[in-house]
Amino acid sequence: MQKFYGLFTLLVLAFFACNEEALPGTFEWSKEQGFSFEENYYSPDSLMYFKITDIQDSRCPQGATCIWAGMVRVKLSVHTSVVDTLWLDTYNNQSDTIHDFAFQLMNVSPYPELEKEIEKEDYRVSLRIFRI
Repeated sequence: MQKFYGLFTLLVLAFFACNEEALPGTFEWSKEQGFSFEENYYSPDSLMYFKITDIQDSRCPQGATCIWAGMVRVKLSVHTSVVDTLWLDTYNNQSDTIHDFAFQLMNVSPYPELEKEIEKEDYRVSLRIFRI
């Protein structure tokens, strides 16, 4: 019976070792992925992690007539050997670097609607992150 449990344990470990999906809370380099507000996300090599600490959305809501389309700003807290702050926006700063890492803002959803408030926890921020 002890051999059975040992074999079963080895099979379970082999299954998880072969699974190519990223662990929860990790991201893949260079791949566009969605991230939530105030959650920690770790690089595959654990050299860096970040979280989205603020979202400022001034985009013209659907159903409204606006002079300017507006923009959304996303604040990242990036943790390496030190902690730095990075702001990305959809107007003129869609990408920026900190240390050996580049962040590219791809999309922020949901898009605002007239007379509907979006809670920060409901946003999903699409980023591509590169190691440079």
